[in-house]
Order: sequence, then C-alpha cells, then structure tokens
Amino acid sequence: SIPSNASMVSASLNMYVTATSSINGLTDNDGDDYINVIQTSQPNSTTFTTADYDLVGAVSNPTTGATAIDLMADFIVPAYNTFTLNATGLSWIAKSGVTSNCGTTTGVTCLGLREGHDIINSAYTGTGNNSIIVSTSEEAGTSQDPYLTVTYTIVAPNVISINGGTIKVD
Repeated sequence: SIPSNASMVSASLNMYVTATSSINGLTDNDGDDYINVIQTSQPNSTTFTTADYDLVGAVSNPTTGATAIDLMADFIVPAYNTFTLNATGLSWIAKSGVTSNCGTTTGVTCLGLREGHDIINSAYTGTGNNSIIVSTSEEAGTSQDPYLTVTYTIVAPNVISINGGTIKVD
C-alpha cells in the first residue's frame, strides 16, 4: 500500500492489449477514436455486475485521468500499453487508510477505460466498432495482468533540537 503521507510524482496504468478494432480497419479514425482512463465508482472493488456498467465516470463528458491512446495509430498488439496518468489521475490513487472511490475498501485505486465517442457522447459513424480487447486480472495466469506503476515521495518531518531535546514538527 502507499503510505498516507505520500506525495504522488507519477503513475501509469499498464494494460495488456490482445486486439484492437483498428487491426481490421474497422474504426472511423475521426479523432474521437481513442481510449482513456476514467475513475470508477462501482460499489465493490472485487466483484463486478452488469449494474456497474454506467459507473465509469459521468455518463457524458467524464473527467479523464490520463493521456489518451489513439486506436488507429498508437496501440501495440499484443503487448502492454501504458496510459500515463495526468494530475487528475494521480489524485485518484488511493493511499493507505483512504476509503476507495469504489466500495468501502481502503487503499484500492479503481480505474476503468472508455472509448472517445462514449466519453464525449458523440455518435460513432464507422463500421464495426472502436474497441480494444485486454487481459484482465480474472483470467487464468498472471503474465498479462493489468498493473499500476506509481512513483511517490515521502516528505520527512522537520525536526528541531532545543536544549538537547527533540521536537517533531509535521
């Protein structure tokens, strides 16, 4: 877990992508064909249901937490693809003792992925679909599990010595 007094420096969500719709030329490549990270708010961080479908940010124009990845140009398949979290995404990382956005668990960061047309609530006009297929933690084995890489610092408390005694200043 990340200590409660940590200051986030950088983070990335790493997803193993096994396929994209662009491999078959099935995207409309209109500039809205991207995938981005959204904070989720499902009631349980370990069990998902169909009722959780619309709990990946606001229905229209949710806040995004990373640099988007373009479906036509930027995904590497099959391979890990990295979503670099922005300042907003960094603020979503749950520290030790902090109640998570999804459920009552503490210290669990809950993130989801959405396609650009869905994010901006714009009708998709291409053929087929704009999508990626990723390996999830529920699949057998662990060689392609998603993972979050976080770099953080701990600020040391100021210590002042007075007449041989020590006063800790937080």
